[in-house]
Amino acid sequence: MSGDSGTYALVKIAAKDVEIRYRGKVALKPATFDIRSSTIHSIIGPAGSGKTSFLRSLNLMSLELDGAAIKGSIKVDDDEILTIRGAEKMAKLRRRIGIVFATPQPLPRSIYENIAFGPRIAGTRKKADLDALVEESLRSAHMWDEVKDRLDLMGTSLSGGQQQRLCLARTLALKPDIVLLDEPCSALDPISTYKIEQSMQELKGNITFVLVTNNTKQAARVADRTAFFLMGELVEDGPTAKIFTRPNDQRTGDYIEGRFG
Repeated sequence: MSGDSGTYALVKIAAKDVEIRYRGKVALKPATFDIRSSTIHSIIGPAGSGKTSFLRSLNLMSLELDGAAIKGSIKVDDDEILTIRGAEKMAKLRRRIGIVFATPQPLPRSIYENIAFGPRIAGTRKKADLDALVEESLRSAHMWDEVKDRLDLMGTSLSGGQQQRLCLARTLALKPDIVLLDEPCSALDPISTYKIEQSMQELKGNITFVLVTNNTKQAARVADRTAFFLMGELVEDGPTAKIFTRPNDQRTGDYIEGRFG
């Protein structure tokens, strides 16, 4: 079980009284907690608890794409993001805060172009620079040795686990300082799951990860801190070791022990 290595870390994301509604229906009651820099912060809880709604609010996808209404404050490095509007500013935010979804979504392009596409749009033009980014990103996702001799292969032809690691590599290529992961291993085999978890552990020195997972064992393995959401409420948040062994709320213990959810 991961310890609280982020005890003295700076706050990367500060959520204060964040309330999320869809067409008037509350998805998340006002929630306040911090996500510390260079840590893995997991969010656990049963389906319908508001986990993904919160995650998708961290890069404003819930606001722009899902039709959510968000109250409160979300600051990233002291910059308020809930006031951001406009395509250019949204694009800049999402280069800074990448996301990997539950279902792999590779582009219908080659492995190389899946990685190079975003950096090229962001302004990287030299082939040598793109080549270096592709290799670095694939290595970070523990995938380079598997595909280095077939970078012209379509990304969609890879196995499910490889596709998900390709999506992670594609996100990493834009050099984000935050990566959101929404059930990234829910449909993966144990080997691919291990490689994604290994990537998170190795990269968290430079990247803050926010991991939504229904797999409490995964949260226990990789997360420095864990938040427990239940029925649209933040029940508690704290060091993962404490949440899993000495939770403050009986509901947290019941969920972790499998007594409901």
